[in-house]
Amino acid sequence: MISASLMTISLLIRLGFRPEDDGAYYTNGQHEIFDAVDGNVLVGGDGHLYFIDTIIYRSDTGGVDKYNSLSPRANSSKRNNK
Repeated sequence: MISASLMTISLLIRLGFRPEDDGAYYTNGQHEIFDAVDGNVLVGGDGHLYFIDTIIYRSDTGGVDKYNSLSPRANSSKRNNK
């Protein structure tokens, strides 16, 4: 699982997102958010989420395959799981 803070995860879930692929990304059926790891999603003093260096695709665009083919993070995760 890719590490993200419990606060970030709970806020994403509260907003209707669910973790997929053992927490590798989050989806709400309309959008997929990749690289939502510590430091990439910040919670502001206003309670809003601020996405820094995350990758967001519409769910119907093949984002999972594109992300997996291009991301060093996805490729190293797959190598480590073999």
